[in-house]
Amino acid sequence: MAKNEEKKAQTKEQVAVNEENVLDVLQKANSMEDDSFDKAEAEIKDEEEKRKVRAAKEALLEARYTELKEVLQLRQRRAEDRATKKALEDVKVALGELKDKKITPVQFKDRKKEIGKAKREAFSEASKAYDKGYEELKSKFPNYYSFEWDRYDRW
Repeated sequence: MAKNEEKKAQTKEQVAVNEENVLDVLQKANSMEDDSFDKAEAEIKDEEEKRKVRAAKEALLEARYTELKEVLQLRQRRAEDRATKKALEDVKVALGELKDKKITPVQFKDRKKEIGKAKREAFSEASKAYDKGYEELKSKFPNYYSFEWDRYDRW
């Protein structure tokens, strides 16, 4: 019943508006409730808290992403390092054989080509392994801004 009476009162107020009281009706409608500022303050506080949580979440995810990506890159560089060291050792052995007259200069050049080919293949394998790992990394962070994290990853 109380709701019906409120509706009737509101309807009467709306109907009772005329030229003389229109300003009073508008001002009354625009006046603040006693708890409006308290509610606004609470909403602001909630929004700030949500923003801080969102920023913390973003920072944590970016840090995890960056760490995993750096480890993938480190793994690739170490594989390339091993391939380079092996190539250097093989060239040194081939040069020793050339000096000891076990192989000819033509055979030395052929060996160097084979060593270079093996090194390039090892680099290619390291790159493929990185690419596969990177795809896995991107699928771990599908709805986040990993593309943006990569773009600004200049530290």
